[in-house]
Order: sequence, then C-alpha cells, then structure tokens
Amino acid sequence: MKTSKSIMKTFLISILLLPFAAYAEDDDSCDASLDAVDLAIDTAIFIESSNPKRAGNADTNRSNLLAKLADARVKLAEHKYGDASTKLTDISDKATAWEEAQKQKLEDASGINYAVVDASICIWGLATSAE
Repeated sequence: MKTSKSIMKTFLISILLLPFAAYAEDDDSCDASLDAVDLAIDTAIFIESSNPKRAGNADTNRSNLLAKLADARVKLAEHKYGDASTKLTDISDKATAWEEAQKQKLEDASGINYAVVDASICIWGLATSAE
C-alpha cells in the first residue's frame, strides 16, 4: 500500500504542475520520457518464482512490460494519445500488482511508476496541443 500512496501523491503533484510544464509539440518530443520508462523496466528487479515449472518468469514479466511499452509507442505514432496513455497505465498497474502480490514478482515498482507518470504528462501535453 505504501507504494500506491506514494504514486498517488506523485501523480497529484504532477497534475498540479501541468500548467507550468512545457507542452510537447510532436510525437518525438516524448521519446525521452518513453526511454525513461524503458530504462526503469530494464533496471527493475524482477523476482524469479521458486517453482521450477515457472523458471524464467522474471524475464517473461519484464518482456511483457516492454511489449506494452512498444504498444504505447505505436499508439503514440498513430496520434492515439488516449490509447498510448492507457498502455502506460497498464504498465504501472501491472508493476504495482506484481510488487504488492503475496508472491512478490517485482521488488519495487516506484521507478517504473514515476517514469510512467512523466511519460503520461508528456503525452497529455501532446493531446492538449493537438486539440
């Protein structure tokens, strides 16, 4: 629960700062934010299952998040900002669920979640400037 509360605080602070943020002007301007999500996923510590039948699940979990990020990039390139943001939210939700699961699959989701909030703000800026 601690992680969820800190994510919510970060998100709310980010929302309050949005009027002061520079809006993104084109899809490429969010590349750095999406790269930060990629890096956060790459550096996160995924926990292997103790069940031998599930060996390699940490790599699979990481790959699943990276696939969602790739989907978000595709949606962004298609100017489907809401869909791209939804894909990022899926990443954050899954990472948080894995951290908070009884059989923990992720040591700490906060790095991923903070990067997702930053990327979502960038995409929100694109959506706002496209209107």
